[in-house]
Amino acid sequence: MCCLGGTLDRMMQYVNTYMLKWLFFSVLVGIGGGISALILSTAINQASDVATIFPLWVTPLVGGAGIMRLVKVDSEVLGSKSSKYIDGVNLLRRW
Repeated sequence: MCCLGGTLDRMMQYVNTYMLKWLFFSVLVGIGGGISALILSTAINQASDVATIFPLWVTPLVGGAGIMRLVKVDSEVLGSKSSKYIDGVNLLRRW
């Protein structure tokens, strides 16, 4: 009977340690999610403030300029699938 109690105590200690570990990680993930939501909300508010200053047609120009810059750095980015590009960067060390 005493051996069963010792096994039960070890099992409960393991479960308690396991639950505390995942409780800690879930709290960290929750805090990170909350901070991310605040950052996203702030970014959306700032983007909407900027959108009132600049005309709407400026947005595609900025995006196009970003793509042109990326093409200047690596010409394989055009017309290739993302998996092909990732393999080129990781396997062929083109960066």
